Amino acid sequence: MLKINSLIDDIDLKQMRNFKDINAKWMFLKSEITKIIDKVAPNRKISVKNNNQFPWYDDDLIRLKHQKNAAYKRFYRTQSIVDKEIYEYFTIRLKATTTKS
Repeated sequence: MLKINSLIDDIDLKQMRNFKDINAKWMFLKSEITKIIDKVAPNRKISVKNNNQFPWYDDDLIRLKHQKNAAYKRFYRTQSIVDKEIYEYFTIRLKATTTKS
Protein backbone atom coordinates (compact mmCIF):
# COMPACT_ATOMS: atom_id res chain seq x y z
CA MET A 1 0.00 0.00 0.00
CA LEU A 2 2.82 2.37 0.79
CA LYS A 3 4.25 1.88 -2.68
CA ILE A 4 0.90 2.64 -4.29
CA ASN A 5 0.44 5.72 -2.12
CA SER A 6 3.89 7.03 -2.93
CA LEU A 7 3.37 6.46 -6.67
CA ILE A 8 0.03 8.28 -6.53
CA ASP A 9 1.71 11.15 -4.70
CA ASP A 10 4.24 11.31 -7.55
CA ILE A 11 1.55 11.97 -10.18
CA ASP A 12 1.98 15.46 -11.61
CA LEU A 13 -1.56 16.74 -11.15
CA LYS A 14 -0.60 20.14 -12.52
CA GLN A 15 -0.87 18.61 -16.00
CA MET A 16 -4.62 18.47 -15.49
CA ARG A 17 -4.71 22.26 -15.88
CA ASN A 18 -3.90 21.76 -19.56
CA PHE A 19 -7.25 20.01 -20.10
CA LYS A 20 -10.40 22.12 -20.43
CA ASP A 21 -12.88 19.24 -20.51
CA ILE A 22 -13.73 17.31 -17.35
CA ASN A 23 -13.76 14.07 -19.35
CA ALA A 24 -10.22 14.67 -20.54
CA LYS A 25 -9.12 15.34 -16.95
CA TRP A 26 -10.80 12.13 -15.83
CA MET A 27 -9.14 10.12 -18.62
CA PHE A 28 -5.74 11.53 -17.61
CA LEU A 29 -6.22 10.64 -13.95
CA LYS A 30 -7.62 7.22 -14.81
CA SER A 31 -4.70 6.42 -17.12
CA GLU A 32 -2.15 7.49 -14.49
CA ILE A 33 -3.77 5.30 -11.84
CA THR A 34 -3.99 2.40 -14.31
CA LYS A 35 -0.27 2.73 -15.03
CA ILE A 36 0.45 2.55 -11.30
CA ILE A 37 -1.73 -0.52 -10.87
CA ASP A 38 -0.05 -2.23 -13.84
CA LYS A 39 3.35 -1.41 -12.38
CA VAL A 40 2.53 -2.70 -8.89
CA ALA A 41 0.33 -5.64 -9.86
CA PRO A 42 0.96 -6.59 -13.49
CA ASN A 43 -1.28 -9.01 -15.34
CA ARG A 44 -0.15 -12.60 -15.16
CA LYS A 45 -0.99 -15.49 -17.39
CA ILE A 46 -2.90 -18.20 -15.57
CA SER A 47 -4.02 -21.62 -16.67
CA VAL A 48 -7.39 -23.08 -15.89
CA LYS A 49 -7.72 -26.77 -15.18
CA ASN A 50 -9.99 -28.75 -17.42
CA ASN A 51 -12.63 -30.19 -15.12
CA ASN A 52 -13.72 -32.72 -17.71
CA GLN A 53 -10.51 -34.73 -18.00
CA PHE A 54 -12.52 -37.93 -18.12
CA PRO A 55 -15.55 -37.54 -20.40
CA TRP A 56 -17.19 -40.71 -19.09
CA TYR A 57 -17.20 -39.25 -15.57
CA ASP A 58 -20.76 -37.95 -15.59
CA ASP A 59 -22.83 -36.36 -12.84
CA ASP A 60 -23.90 -39.73 -11.41
CA LEU A 61 -20.29 -40.85 -10.96
CA ILE A 62 -19.31 -37.55 -9.39
CA ARG A 63 -22.25 -37.81 -6.99
CA LEU A 64 -21.37 -41.42 -6.09
CA LYS A 65 -17.73 -40.52 -5.51
CA HIS A 66 -18.77 -37.63 -3.27
CA GLN A 67 -21.12 -39.92 -1.31
CA LYS A 68 -18.36 -42.52 -0.94
CA ASN A 69 -15.88 -39.92 0.29
CA ALA A 70 -18.41 -38.46 2.73
CA ALA A 71 -19.23 -41.96 4.03
CA TYR A 72 -15.52 -42.67 4.51
CA LYS A 73 -15.01 -39.46 6.46
CA ARG A 74 -18.00 -40.28 8.64
CA PHE A 75 -16.73 -43.85 9.22
CA TYR A 76 -13.20 -42.63 9.98
CA ARG A 77 -14.59 -40.18 12.51
CA THR A 78 -17.06 -42.52 14.24
CA GLN A 79 -15.48 -45.96 13.66
CA SER A 80 -19.06 -47.27 13.58
CA ILE A 81 -19.84 -50.61 11.91
CA VAL A 82 -22.94 -49.09 10.33
CA ASP A 83 -20.89 -46.24 8.85
CA LYS A 84 -18.34 -48.78 7.58
CA GLU A 85 -21.10 -50.72 5.82
CA ILE A 86 -22.43 -47.53 4.24
CA TYR A 87 -18.92 -46.67 3.04
CA GLU A 88 -18.44 -50.18 1.60
CA TYR A 89 -21.85 -49.96 -0.10
CA PHE A 90 -20.90 -46.74 -1.89
CA THR A 91 -17.46 -48.16 -2.76
CA ILE A 92 -19.06 -51.21 -4.41
CA ARG A 93 -21.64 -49.07 -6.23
CA LEU A 94 -18.94 -46.72 -7.51
CA LYS A 95 -16.78 -49.60 -8.76
CA ALA A 96 -19.78 -51.28 -10.41
CA THR A 97 -20.81 -48.06 -12.11
CA THR A 98 -17.30 -47.25 -13.35
CA THR A 99 -16.81 -50.73 -14.81
CA LYS A 100 -20.13 -50.39 -16.69
CA SER A 101 -19.10 -47.05 -18.20
